[in-house]
Amino acid sequence: MPLQIYKRGRFYWAKGWVEYNGRPIAGPYRRSTKASTEAGARDWINRETELQIRRHVVGDEPSKTFSDAIMLYNSSPKTAKQLIPIVEEIGDMPLSAISGALLKGLGPKLKPKASTDTWWREIVTPASAVINNAHELEGTPLIRVKPYDKFERIAQDKRRGKTSRVERKPADKSGSRPFVEPLIPTTLRWFGSCSRRRRGSIRLSR
Repeated sequence: MPLQIYKRGRFYWAKGWVEYNGRPIAGPYRRSTKASTEAGARDWINRETELQIRRHVVGDEPSKTFSDAIMLYNSSPKTAKQLIPIVEEIGDMPLSAISGALLKGLGPKLKPKASTDTWWREIVTPASAVINNAHELEGTPLIRVKPYDKFERIAQDKRRGKTSRVERKPADKSGSRPFVEPLIPTTLRWFGSCSRRRRGSIRLSR
């Protein structure tokens, strides 16, 4: 059965085989196209079909590297800045050789004083996005990375001498509420939820 699309939740999925001259050459597939429209799903099938036919006819192309994947990725200025040291470290590596463990291992090498949360946010997440974007566009290997666990987080906190994920307790405003709330309840709740301090003063009158 050639590739067909069907709706599953928010996205369209593909199932079946890629065929060439009436014969199956790749599959079976049962995979999300990541497209929320039928047109987008059909575009995915066309790209995947073209890729698999090319592989069948001329063989695998030279392995794409992380640097090649970077050229396919449209990053924000913030993400681009995060990716620079990663490219310097693993830019020449084939995507097929990059594992989740390797990405996680970049944390202590590139940011030895940072927390595991920072490693995940500034190293693992942007690197994974680059690799999986190449997978969507070029059919290169997909990567899934297991998050740092509690023991890894605690061990890194001990090494850097600083605790991450410090629990912050909300301030107790019960003492001020009986006097203030009848006058400006909306303003007080706004100040309690806002993370910035507002300049100026509020004049309360009885």
